[in-house]
Amino acid sequence: MKSLFLHANYIEGKNMAEILKFIYVMIIFLFMCIIVTNGNYLCDEDKDCPKNICLYNEYPRCMKGICRCVKL
Repeated sequence: MKSLFLHANYIEGKNMAEILKFIYVMIIFLFMCIIVTNGNYLCDEDKDCPKNICLYNEYPRCMKGICRCVKL
């Protein structure tokens, strides 16, 4: 009976470790997605670029499909 109890605890500990590993992977994945989406804006034309991504003396322009800030 005692060995069966120890075996059950081992299985529960192993499952708990797998669940924690899954949670950590999901947190890292979501964090990376948030960072990547805030980095670059995709565009086809200059009007696709948001106005608030540049400093006061720069203007957003579409260059090679990505919005960039340029000084005029």
